[in-house]
Amino acid sequence: MSQIYMIHENREWTAPLQVELERLGLAYGEWFLDRGTVDLSSTPPDGVFYNRMSASSHTRGHRFAAEYTGAVLAWLERHGRVVVNNSRAMQLEISKAAQYAALNTHGIATPATVAAIGLPAILTDAILAPFAEEARVVELRRSRGL
Repeated sequence: MSQIYMIHENREWTAPLQVELERLGLAYGEWFLDRGTVDLSSTPPDGVFYNRMSASSHTRGHRFAAEYTGAVLAWLERHGRVVVNNSRAMQLEISKAAQYAALNTHGIATPATVAAIGLPAILTDAILAPFAEEARVVELRRSRGL
């Protein structure tokens, strides 16, 4: 079997998988993507790439880990590598709007939602405007840290 690469930024989440891979005698490596570079003109190694990156990476001090992982996944996919939890999964992990759109596409209802980017839009469009029409519950969700 090919080498297995675990893409992540939180060793606590990959420890159980490492134990199983070792028990099975499978070759694996870690790609800890909290910061760094990727040479897009190079060719990635052969193998199976397991993406375990999380949108909450910023809460562990890895502010740009998700963006870095996105670049790495695009590079791997461009070269036809097998990626478990590919760039589409990463997009869904990071964006509540993308999650709701995917759910709606498959007939799954979601709450009435206004996606607002930037403080002025959040204050005027997401919070104040809906109350002018009717009473609604407003949930403020910080998707990604600054």
